[in-house]
Amino acid sequence: MTDSGNDPNAPGWGLPPSGWTPGPGAQPPGPPPGDYGAQPGYGAQPGYGQQPGYGQYPGYAGYGTPPPYAPPGYGYGYGPPQTDGKAIGAFVTSLVAWVVCPVIPAIVALVLAGQASRSIRASQGRLSGSGFVTAARVIAWANIVIMGLVFIFVFAGASTSSDSEYLGCRTVTVAGSRAC
Repeated sequence: MTDSGNDPNAPGWGLPPSGWTPGPGAQPPGPPPGDYGAQPGYGAQPGYGQQPGYGQYPGYAGYGTPPPYAPPGYGYGYGPPQTDGKAIGAFVTSLVAWVVCPVIPAIVALVLAGQASRSIRASQGRLSGSGFVTAARVIAWANIVIMGLVFIFVFAGASTSSDSEYLGCRTVTVAGSRAC
């Protein structure tokens, strides 16, 4: 069921109902929307030629104003520098060296850091990540040095132990003297 009073495609839509009269003080409606006619008080439209007071830009003879300047950016085909994946891998591996296995991941991190450093230099600014490379090197070398010192102190302490049984000797007392 269709309500023709609300349907804009129905004939006579938008017109007052038949028998309707305006109240006191009401003005008659204006012209229908399709009949615009000439606008009073306005002269002819100016042409689209050269605007008065504006000169031609050099290098654009006959073509009007130059295009607006492009915003500063990276140029066609370039985006912001991307972080080298090897640099991130070196950083993560150097952190793993403190948690999982002390020395081996630290050595892997140093190798990855060297490869990442070479690729960043060769990329001419397309790759970034030198901060990750530096951090990975510092963390990996700190891991290697600290674990080396721990290794030296543990084994140096074990070799100077006064416990002779720990080293495999048994103390035997013979005629008042001790022997190993």
